[in-house]
Amino acid sequence: MKILFIVLILFNSITFAQDYKREFNRLYFLTADIGWVTFAKDTLDKIETTTYKTSNGGLTWVPLSSEFSDASIDFVNDSVGFLYNNYLFRPHIWKTIDKGETWELMSEGLFNSGLDFITENVGYGVLPGHPYYLVKTTNSGVTWDTMSYLPFLRTLSIVLTETKLLVYDFTNDSVRYWLSTDSGIIWEPKYSTNFLVYFYDSSFGYSYNIKDSCLYRTTDGGETWMKKVKMVNFVFPIDSLNAIGGEYEMNRGTFFLTHDGFTTYETKFSNRSVKEYSYKSCNAFYACGEYYYLAKSTDCGNTWIPLTIEGLPSFTDVNEETLINSYSLEQNYPNPFNPTTTISYSLLNSGFTTLKVYDILGNEVATLVNEEKGPGNYTVDFNAINLSSGVYFYTLTSGSFTMNKKMVLMK
Repeated sequence: MKILFIVLILFNSITFAQDYKREFNRLYFLTADIGWVTFAKDTLDKIETTTYKTSNGGLTWVPLSSEFSDASIDFVNDSVGFLYNNYLFRPHIWKTIDKGETWELMSEGLFNSGLDFITENVGYGVLPGHPYYLVKTTNSGVTWDTMSYLPFLRTLSIVLTETKLLVYDFTNDSVRYWLSTDSGIIWEPKYSTNFLVYFYDSSFGYSYNIKDSCLYRTTDGGETWMKKVKMVNFVFPIDSLNAIGGEYEMNRGTFFLTHDGFTTYETKFSNRSVKEYSYKSCNAFYACGEYYYLAKSTDCGNTWIPLTIEGLPSFTDVNEETLINSYSLEQNYPNPFNPTTTISYSLLNSGFTTLKVYDILGNEVATLVNEEKGPGNYTVDFNAINLSSGVYFYTLTSGSFTMNKKMVLMK
């Protein structure tokens, strides 16, 4: 099971617009042929989602029933997996033992975020509320035991083994990691660093150092790190050698594929609409994203074949003007940053537009845009030289459209 570093979104994005975004997300393939993807339609007053499954490599897709909509899916072995979602506004945890043919409800009403199952019975999660508690299940999520209270814990960061856990919190000038080797009962500070960490298992992982903009790799569980390559600030480990990396958001559509742990790598191109990849082999490489983008590559990402779902437009049917001039607010780059970063956004219609930055308490700290703007794509630079390290939020407002995102200043 792939273990990824996840930054919790403390302040959820809020959007108001008339049917302004449609995208595929939550892409997950268990085998070269069996996979799932969710289609999300964001409208003025609600988000409509449908999860689809394919059993023939994307040739045909079947919608799951509504109780499995907006599903996050992860498998612990070739047959056993878990599905998390909110059905009727209540968190649900489902389990399959037959590659997703059938699903059994394990629990509902508890939580479905910050979850990670290590075996078909053992899993960890974060119980929401104030304070936050680390919880553990040994019966596939039917019941949960409280392991410890961590005041800085917001989401489960990395589970290395059944008993070895690694979590993080942001300090003023670094990322601080805490290690537990007894299922989260006792914690010790591991190290304080400028690294963001992505692990595949208890031995192999990657980290990105925001100070020198370099990617590092470990083969001993993080005890030592070897510098690999510059300007790769996100990594999706596939296994101990294969991985996908790139420059998040800044060059979306351009990515790097390695088969030797980033000793060497190839530059690949997909499409700027791509937001997620799922790689099983060079013959079964999938991608999805905005504006109905869903595609497959059978030659290691050199060429991409559009995939279609009955009842939905294909990516090639979407008007090019829509792709360029939709309302959107992109993630700043670089992120984390010190002290400057770039923010890109797109406007569909003319209107008075503001782009403002707020601290974690909601205080306005900067106004980057405050004027009438026409349709088009824009970029603006933000210099935070006079601000302290920490989490900040930036909000774009134009007419009835509003969207916000989080960024991290780390000096």
